Amino acid sequence: MEKHEIEFAPTVLVFYPYKQEVDKYVNPSPDSLKDSISKQNEYYKIIMLSKIERVFQEIIVKVSSAPMVVFIKGTPTEPKCKFIRRLLAHLSKYEVSFKSYNILEDERIRQWLIVYSN
Repeated sequence: MEKHEIEFAPTVLVFYPYKQEVDKYVNPSPDSLKDSISKQNEYYKIIMLSKIERVFQEIIVKVSSAPMVVFIKGTPTEPKCKFIRRLLAHLSKYEVSFKSYNILEDERIRQWLIVYSN
């Protein structure tokens, strides 16, 4: 309580992941809180959309890097699941050349690839 100098109730502290400072509201009206939080939500939407666009651009670059691209768990020499082992066996059997990306190395790509593929 002393750290944020709270002396009156109600006092609302709003913490944000991208800001060092804390917003402090002493006896706030619901409208003032709503306005403040709405402004911050817009700010975070812009940040998130920017991040999503960057990840999608990375995916597009990877997908465009070769005629056949596979996103796999592991590497062609060390696949991490049975499905990928079977996939790689078929690609090898038919001598299909491809470029691969290990989705276990980049969690952002792994998560957003699901959205991108839909």
